[in-house]
Parts: sequence; structure tokens; C-alpha cells
Amino acid sequence: MQIKNLSNFYTLILLGEGSKHGYEIQKHIEQKTGKNLSFGQLYPFLQKLEDNNLIVVETTGERDKKTYKLTNEGNEFLKNQISKFSELLELALDKTVKSCYTCNCKIVSNYHEEGGKIFCCKMCAKHH
Repeated sequence: MQIKNLSNFYTLILLGEGSKHGYEIQKHIEQKTGKNLSFGQLYPFLQKLEDNNLIVVETTGERDKKTYKLTNEGNEFLKNQISKFSELLELALDKTVKSCYTCNCKIVSNYHEEGGKIFCCKMCAKHH
């Protein structure tokens, strides 16, 4: 099974935090991303997870409200997906991360530039 978009990836991450109702998942994604995840997108993905034994569906309450929970296989799948995403993110960031000329620490933002060289701070520039 492949994760083809960030909404599905985020759905997996939310399920990694614990059991969730479909509505909870939708609201979390909307709050965090500002994007509306339709139930027409969410429920087919949850069904695919269930078909692949990555989640179990439990019904609770008077109205048989469904909750979705990762199985052990689902947790392993999530770890694998996070690892893949981390590798991609690392490749992307590698082009934007700079190294201090003096101490070689990694700098993402707010670096000091002097004499055409990049430093993490004025102190490193002074020691050069």
C-alpha cells in the first residue's frame, strides 16, 4: 500500500496517537492544515487501511459510532512511512541548510554572513 498524499499521511499519524473517530480525524486535519478533508476522501482511505489489516474498526455507543485504531502491522507501516518521509525531507532540507564556517554546526535560518562566509553567530565570525 502506498501513501499518495499528505492528508493520508497525516491521517496515519493521527491514528498513531490513538483511536479516533472519522469526524475527529477530519477536524484535526482541518485545524492543522486549514484544508477541508472531505469524508469522500477520508473513508475510502480508512477502508483501504482496514482491507490491508492496518487498522481495526470498533463500534461504540448507542449509535454504533466507529473508531479506528492502528493494528501492530499498522504501527509498523506508520514507522516505515515516517522513515520514508524523513528521508525525503532531509534531502529537501539539505539544499537549504547551511554549515557554519568555524564550528560546522547546521544552520536553517538567522545565520551571520561576513566576508563571503557563513557563520552561525557573530562570535564564530569573530574567532575566524
